[in-house]
Amino acid sequence: KNYITDSKVATISADVTLIYTDSVRRAAEFPYRDTSVGAEDLSGAVVVGYSSISSNSANAAYSVVSAFGRDIRSRRYYSASESEATLSYNASYEVKPSEDKYTIDNQLGINGHEMAPQELAEMHSIGIYDTSKLSKIEGMKYILCELELYERDTTNPEAYNANALNMGNYITRWKVCGNSGDIVIAKHENGTKYYYILDITKVEIDAEKVYRIPIDFWVVNGSDLETSNQQYCNYKLKLTTTLLKDFDASEGLQPENIETKSSATDYVIYTNSNIYTDRIR
Repeated sequence: KNYITDSKVATISADVTLIYTDSVRRAAEFPYRDTSVGAEDLSGAVVVGYSSISSNSANAAYSVVSAFGRDIRSRRYYSASESEATLSYNASYEVKPSEDKYTIDNQLGINGHEMAPQELAEMHSIGIYDTSKLSKIEGMKYILCELELYERDTTNPEAYNANALNMGNYITRWKVCGNSGDIVIAKHENGTKYYYILDITKVEIDAEKVYRIPIDFWVVNGSDLETSNQQYCNYKLKLTTTLLKDFDASEGLQPENIETKSSATDYVIYTNSNIYTDRIR
C-alpha cells in the first residue's frame, strides 16, 4: 500500500507489545527509577526509530537512504519497583566439581560422642548470592557478610531464641572464602555478630553477578560444650549479604553507600548432639 501523501510525507503507526518472561533481561532493559527524588533520577530506556526508503521491498531494511529519530516527547520507560537480590545458604559437607558444576551434600550436624576429646567439629556451608536482577549496582566494590548464631528455644521446639548468642563460646574458628587475603579484605567480631568484607572482583562466580561464598566453621562440642553449660540442640546460623561501595575500617567496619535492595538473608540449621549410636539398634 502507498502511504505517501502528495506532500511526500508518510505517516505510519504501529502498536508494539514487548513480553519479557525473563526477569533478569527485563531489569536490564528497563532500569529502576527512584520516583521519590523527582527529576533528579532520569533513569529509563529511550525509544528510537529508523526509517529507510528503497525501490525494492527486500532491500528496504538495508537501504543507505535512512534517517534516525527519537521520541520527540523525550519519554523514558523504567521500572517503578526494583527487584531484590537473593541468597541461598546451605549446609554442605563437600563441594565437588562435576562436569563443571557443583554438587552439594547436605551436612545435618555433628555427634560429639564420635569425636576425640577436645576435638573441634568442622562444618561446611556455602552461600549463593544472586545480584543479577539488580539494575543499579555500578560502583559496588564489596560484599558485606554478617553472621549471627541463634539457639533453639527449649520451651518451643518450633522456634529459636530472639537474642543472638555470643558466637565465640560456640564457634572457635572461621574460614570465609578460604580466608584468602585477596578476597577477605577486612573483618570484625563484636561477640554476637561477625562481619566479613569481600572484594567483589575476587569472589568466585556461578554466573554473571551470582557469587559463591564458602564458609567453614569449627563448633565446640562434647565435654567443652557441657562444661560451659551450653546445650545439645539445634542452632541457626544466619548469613546476611549486602553490596556496598565503601566502609570505614576505623569504626568496626561501618558500611557506607549500601545498595539496600541488595541485602538478602538466609540461614542454615545444624544439630550439636552427643548420641551413643552403639546402643541404638
